[in-house]
Amino acid sequence: MEGEEICALDPDVMKIAEAASASRVHIKAILNLTIPSNCKPMWLVGVLIGQLGLKTVSRKKGKRGKQVRYYSLAKENTIFALLVLQYRIKQREEKAIKELEQQQKNKEHQDRMQTQYGIEPPPIPVATPPDQEGIYTLEGGMDTTENWLEKSKNTLDKLNSELKQKLKLYLAILRGDNLGNQGLNSSLIEVN
Repeated sequence: MEGEEICALDPDVMKIAEAASASRVHIKAILNLTIPSNCKPMWLVGVLIGQLGLKTVSRKKGKRGKQVRYYSLAKENTIFALLVLQYRIKQREEKAIKELEQQQKNKEHQDRMQTQYGIEPPPIPVATPPDQEGIYTLEGGMDTTENWLEKSKNTLDKLNSELKQKLKLYLAILRGDNLGNQGLNSSLIEVN
């Protein structure tokens, strides 16, 4: 990384520009960066490096009239970025160690409770179901075709008629139609 220089004719820069142009929509969504269709490769690399929080410095090489601009990372800025990354890595490692220590303490506490009081450890926590790769089924969902209103009316009419038949049967039982001459509560119930 130190001392490396790139120019607009570098094959890696051209590949980055082509890949970014092909992924323009994703870059816009993630970085909120619009990549014009006619952007220069070095401009694009500079902007992407800027998104990382780094800066570039340039210098010209070659004879007058045939000079080519070469870019490299700004040394002070890159050193600072590396120090920040090392610090963050150290913080993550310390956090992971603390989490492992806490898990070990919790396990020891559970073992003591089980030994001392006979308390069983809590059940295994609920696991999330495996990802079905974006497949969503419509089972039990609402029919969204144009005739859903008609289908709903037909279903309601069917349910309504079944409900009326059952109510007539229950009322007949309560009147005593199936129990002989005198029924249960025959004087209280009137049917249309």
